Amino acid sequence: PGSSSLVPVVVREIAQGRSPVVFGDDYPTPDGSCVRDYVHVTDLAEAHVAALSRVGLGDCSGVYNVGTGRGASVLEVVESVSRAAGRDVVATRGARRPGDPASVVADTRRIARDMEWRARFGLDEIVAIHEPILAAIRAKDPEAAAAAMRRHFDVLRSMLDEEPQ
Repeated sequence: PGSSSLVPVVVREIAQGRSPVVFGDDYPTPDGSCVRDYVHVTDLAEAHVAALSRVGLGDCSGVYNVGTGRGASVLEVVESVSRAAGRDVVATRGARRPGDPASVVADTRRIARDMEWRARFGLDEIVAIHEPILAAIRAKDPEAAAAAMRRHFDVLRSMLDEEPQ
């Protein structure tokens, strides 16, 4: 059980003593791995609040990209988690996954212009969401890491299972 999002997957792999797999290392990017625009959950929530405030003003239409407008590679994510966990982690290289584009980064100019919204957090803050798990990894306590992962994913599951108010 758990997430298929990259940061939690990398945290889980390191917590379980495994090397995270990087799918493809020959993309036309600076380090050869895919680049994505990772957004902190708080930034995402604040973008939704900004959009809802526009609805209150009678302006209810528009499509907006939410992100940082800056990409981070898969290898940069592994490096960020590795730093936070206090471990030297070397990713395993795997074959490309069919259909994975080399780079996907949000163009945030419209949401910045129309709503004066900008992401406030970067990759290291996204990784820090997993601090209880990272602390157990730093302490070299796999049982505590496993318990922290269960609590983390139980909270996420309960949020998904809640009925809307």
